[in-house]
Amino acid sequence: MCVKVESVTSRVGGMRSVVTKIVQQLDNFGIAHKNNLQRPSAGIILAGSPGSGKSLLAKTISEEGKSEEILIKNFQIDKDKQQILVLEEIEVICNQKLGQTAHVERRLYGLLLTLLDESLNTFVIGTTNLEHNIPSQVTRAGRLDKVYNLSIQTWEQRLEVLEIMLQKIPLQGVEDRNQIIQILAQRTKGYSPADLQNLCMRTFLRSSSRSKSLEEIGLTLKGFEDELTKITPSALGEYHLKDTLVQPFKNPSGIYEAGIDPPKGVLIYGPSGVGKSALCCALANELDMNVILTESSQLRSMLVGESEKAIANIFSKARQSAPCILVFDQASIDNLAPRRGSRSSTENTSDRIVTSLLIEMDGFQAKETAAQRQTADVLVVAVTNRPETLDPAIVRPGRLDVHISIDLPDSTQRLKILKGQLAKMPVDAAVVDDSFLGFLVDRTGGWSGAQIINMCKEAALIALRQSIRAQKASITFP
Repeated sequence: MCVKVESVTSRVGGMRSVVTKIVQQLDNFGIAHKNNLQRPSAGIILAGSPGSGKSLLAKTISEEGKSEEILIKNFQIDKDKQQILVLEEIEVICNQKLGQTAHVERRLYGLLLTLLDESLNTFVIGTTNLEHNIPSQVTRAGRLDKVYNLSIQTWEQRLEVLEIMLQKIPLQGVEDRNQIIQILAQRTKGYSPADLQNLCMRTFLRSSSRSKSLEEIGLTLKGFEDELTKITPSALGEYHLKDTLVQPFKNPSGIYEAGIDPPKGVLIYGPSGVGKSALCCALANELDMNVILTESSQLRSMLVGESEKAIANIFSKARQSAPCILVFDQASIDNLAPRRGSRSSTENTSDRIVTSLLIEMDGFQAKETAAQRQTADVLVVAVTNRPETLDPAIVRPGRLDVHISIDLPDSTQRLKILKGQLAKMPVDAAVVDDSFLGFLVDRTGGWSGAQIINMCKEAALIALRQSIRAQKASITFP
């Protein structure tokens, strides 16, 4: 079993530190097997969100570890050879807290523990995006006792990933190649490897559809920018965020010198469709911070203690990803933080979750020195259209202490939304005429931003249906 760091990192970018540790562990495993010594570990677990590169890394390591002379057929195992076994989504077969009817899974779980102890020549790599579901029996010493969390957080890591992904894709202008990749790495804050792969693929397909032959394909920076779903606050109207949020996080020294702390959290509330979620994206882009989105389905569990563990894990991940924005969308915050006592259950699940949230928000915000305060760059953002249903303790000062109400857009904001949306579409000059835009603004009174954007898209679809070869959309009203 011979795995080289350079060989793996040439195919998987942004993970050199983790790869180096895994290769060292594989070397130790091989030395122990060769000398008939007690192995130090049975394997590892690769944890991370979907699209973070767990499967690619596991596959690359296992392929690098195979010898060309070895052919494994129908799960035949050569006990004289060291081998790597990859178990995708390992939590499916090793979750010991399964229901009483899950007989097959329970047998598989028991078998897995036995094989981890007895298969001395097999190094196991398990992958999961639900690390908290892996029981301690699996991760104890001698089994899968190392857990590596995969995440792409810095622009240098994204640069490595993009260089590998684009090494075989032609970019216009050889001298501009490095500059294009560097700009993309800076512009894709919060993108996972899967997101970056999707961006490259969409841009390539769009470019190839416009070229007569493969030799003419050349990706440009503008082509990538057209595919990037970059949102800025001005595209959805002004919400006066700079004074309350952006400046304190970008220039914290003056805030601390004044003896006050920057905001710990933000509650964004308003009717559906007014751009609350888009504002979160705009805020993250403006602050140039990592973003972690939460899902209530992954945090809420009826098993006693599991919800609290999941919440602790997500806050721990936010600390590790700092500077970071931790976003609780409407479905998450409404489910996780209702008024205590408003929902009754035997396990008091809702009350326990709220208490856990309060503890974590207070815990990760605790700071011992002024220097430590300036490095604690984690902002909690919650989105809801029912702020009155949230527990009062969660929205008090020191937790979600900045409250931003987003109402339906006024005439000035509707005009900005229309101009921002129509600028992205091939339209006739008459459509962007001031008088026609004024007509649209008057007709859309009481509409949300989402409704206005949908109107523009529907108008474009109608125009395209009327003429399948149409290159421009002309928006008209009866």
